[in-house]
Amino acid sequence: MEFKNKQRMYREFFMTLKESFKFSSKKRYI
Repeated sequence: MEFKNKQRMYREFFMTLKESFKFSSKKRYI
């Protein structure tokens, strides 16, 4: 159970990281 929770947390964290990275790269190009 705990492991699954951690997995989800990490996935959400990485998704946010990717999103922010995409956003910053977009900003740079503009």
